[in-house]
Amino acid sequence: MLNQQDRRLEKTCVQCAEEAFISRINNLRAIYKAKPQNTVTVEKLLKLDKYGLTTINSTPFYISYLLSSGNPEEEFRIYKNGKVEFLFSNLACSRTKIDISSSDAEIIKAIVDLIDCWQEGKEILGRI
Repeated sequence: MLNQQDRRLEKTCVQCAEEAFISRINNLRAIYKAKPQNTVTVEKLLKLDKYGLTTINSTPFYISYLLSSGNPEEEFRIYKNGKVEFLFSNLACSRTKIDISSSDAEIIKAIVDLIDCWQEGKEILGRI
Protein backbone atom coordinates (compact mmCIF):
# COMPACT_ATOMS: atom_id res chain seq x y z
CA MET A 1 0.00 0.00 0.00
CA LEU A 2 1.31 3.47 -0.92
CA ASN A 3 1.79 6.02 1.83
CA GLN A 4 1.01 9.73 1.33
CA GLN A 5 4.56 10.61 0.22
CA ASP A 6 4.63 7.72 -2.28
CA ARG A 7 1.30 8.90 -3.75
CA ARG A 8 2.73 12.39 -4.30
CA LEU A 9 5.82 10.87 -5.96
CA GLU A 10 3.66 8.66 -8.20
CA LYS A 11 1.61 11.68 -9.29
CA THR A 12 4.81 13.58 -9.98
CA CYS A 13 6.07 10.72 -12.16
CA VAL A 14 2.87 10.77 -14.20
CA GLN A 15 3.12 14.54 -14.58
CA CYS A 16 6.77 14.25 -15.67
CA ALA A 17 5.86 11.56 -18.19
CA GLU A 18 2.97 13.64 -19.56
CA GLU A 19 5.18 16.71 -19.95
CA ALA A 20 7.87 14.68 -21.71
CA PHE A 21 5.28 13.06 -23.99
CA ILE A 22 3.71 16.41 -24.93
CA SER A 23 7.11 17.86 -25.77
CA ARG A 24 8.16 14.83 -27.84
CA ILE A 25 4.88 14.41 -29.72
CA ASN A 26 4.70 18.12 -30.56
CA ASN A 27 8.20 17.96 -32.05
CA LEU A 28 7.48 14.74 -33.94
CA ARG A 29 4.16 16.09 -35.28
CA ALA A 30 5.94 19.21 -36.57
CA ILE A 31 8.60 17.16 -38.38
CA TYR A 32 6.14 14.58 -39.71
CA LYS A 33 3.60 17.10 -40.95
CA ALA A 34 6.16 19.53 -42.40
CA LYS A 35 5.70 20.67 -45.96
CA PRO A 36 5.64 19.07 -48.39
CA GLN A 37 2.99 17.09 -46.54
CA ASN A 38 2.28 13.48 -47.54
CA THR A 39 5.67 13.36 -49.26
CA VAL A 40 8.84 11.60 -48.20
CA THR A 41 11.81 13.93 -48.54
CA VAL A 42 15.43 13.36 -47.63
CA GLU A 43 15.27 16.36 -45.29
CA LYS A 44 12.24 14.95 -43.46
CA LEU A 45 13.86 11.52 -43.14
CA LEU A 46 17.09 13.02 -41.82
CA LYS A 47 15.19 15.02 -39.20
CA LEU A 48 13.22 11.97 -38.10
CA ASP A 49 16.29 9.73 -38.13
CA LYS A 50 18.35 12.18 -36.06
CA TYR A 51 15.59 13.03 -33.55
CA GLY A 52 16.70 11.51 -30.29
CA LEU A 53 18.47 8.16 -30.51
CA THR A 54 16.00 6.76 -33.05
CA THR A 55 16.90 3.24 -32.07
CA ILE A 56 14.38 0.80 -33.46
CA ASN A 57 14.37 -2.55 -31.66
CA SER A 58 11.97 -5.43 -32.15
CA THR A 59 10.92 -8.02 -29.61
CA PRO A 60 8.32 -10.76 -30.05
CA PHE A 61 5.78 -8.45 -28.36
CA TYR A 62 6.55 -4.88 -29.48
CA ILE A 63 8.71 -2.53 -31.52
CA SER A 64 10.64 0.01 -29.46
CA TYR A 65 11.45 3.54 -30.68
CA LEU A 66 14.04 4.74 -28.14
CA LEU A 67 14.40 8.52 -28.06
CA SER A 68 16.77 8.88 -25.11
CA SER A 69 18.50 6.60 -22.65
CA GLY A 70 19.94 7.06 -19.20
CA ASN A 71 18.39 9.93 -17.31
CA PRO A 72 15.77 10.50 -18.55
CA GLU A 73 14.88 7.57 -20.75
CA GLU A 74 12.04 8.05 -23.21
CA GLU A 75 10.63 5.40 -25.50
CA PHE A 76 7.61 4.68 -27.66
CA ARG A 77 6.44 1.07 -27.86
CA ILE A 78 4.22 -0.27 -30.59
CA TYR A 79 2.72 -3.59 -29.52
CA LYS A 80 1.80 -6.32 -31.99
CA ASN A 81 -1.90 -5.73 -31.16
CA GLY A 82 -1.57 -2.09 -32.33
CA LYS A 83 -1.43 -0.46 -28.90
CA VAL A 84 1.09 2.42 -28.58
CA GLU A 85 2.66 3.53 -25.29
CA PHE A 86 5.10 6.23 -24.21
CA LEU A 87 7.45 5.15 -21.42
CA PHE A 88 9.32 7.62 -19.25
CA SER A 89 12.00 6.95 -16.63
CA ASN A 90 14.32 9.18 -14.63
CA LEU A 91 16.09 8.88 -11.28
CA ALA A 92 12.82 9.26 -9.35
CA CYS A 93 10.44 7.52 -11.76
CA SER A 94 10.72 4.03 -13.11
CA ARG A 95 8.89 3.14 -16.34
CA THR A 96 5.89 5.46 -16.11
CA LYS A 97 3.57 4.57 -19.01
CA ILE A 98 1.13 6.68 -21.00
CA ASP A 99 -1.25 5.06 -23.48
CA ILE A 100 -1.25 6.83 -26.84
CA SER A 101 -4.34 6.81 -29.00
CA SER A 102 -5.85 8.27 -32.15
CA SER A 103 -3.80 10.30 -34.60
CA ASP A 104 -0.72 10.47 -32.35
CA ALA A 105 -0.48 6.67 -32.33
CA GLU A 106 -0.78 6.62 -36.12
CA ILE A 107 1.98 9.23 -36.44
CA ILE A 108 4.32 7.18 -34.21
CA LYS A 109 3.55 4.01 -36.19
CA ALA A 110 4.24 5.79 -39.50
CA ILE A 111 7.48 7.36 -38.23
CA VAL A 112 8.79 4.04 -36.91
CA ASP A 113 7.89 2.36 -40.20
CA LEU A 114 9.69 5.06 -42.20
CA ILE A 115 12.84 5.05 -40.09
CA ASP A 116 12.98 1.27 -39.98
CA CYS A 117 12.58 0.99 -43.76
CA TRP A 118 15.13 3.72 -44.43
CA GLN A 119 17.72 2.24 -42.07
CA GLU A 120 17.16 -1.21 -43.60
CA GLY A 121 17.43 0.17 -47.15
CA LYS A 122 13.84 -0.83 -47.99
CA GLU A 123 11.40 0.95 -50.30
CA ILE A 124 9.93 4.06 -48.66
CA LEU A 125 7.93 5.63 -51.48
CA GLY A 126 4.24 5.91 -50.70
CA ARG A 127 4.66 5.33 -46.97
CA ILE A 128 3.49 8.79 -45.88
